[in-house]
Amino acid sequence: MRLGGWTLAVVLLVGIGDTLGSFLFAAASGYGLVSVTSVLASLYPVVTVALAAVVLKERVAGLQRVGVVLTLTGVVLIAM
Repeated sequence: MRLGGWTLAVVLLVGIGDTLGSFLFAAASGYGLVSVTSVLASLYPVVTVALAAVVLKERVAGLQRVGVVLTLTGVVLIAM
């Protein structure tokens, strides 16, 4: 498989982002409560929905909005 120009840049950016995310999760686990850190790390589906809405201009369904709000409410309650 050959990667050229734009594709290679995207692959490198994704790799750097993934490595940075793992490093920051490990650092946060060492400094904060693991219960809060792991819940925050599990919010990647919310980020996916937000990026799809902003970047791809996808519509977020009502049930998805409810899910995002309930998820963020749960994070706030756990952090208290």
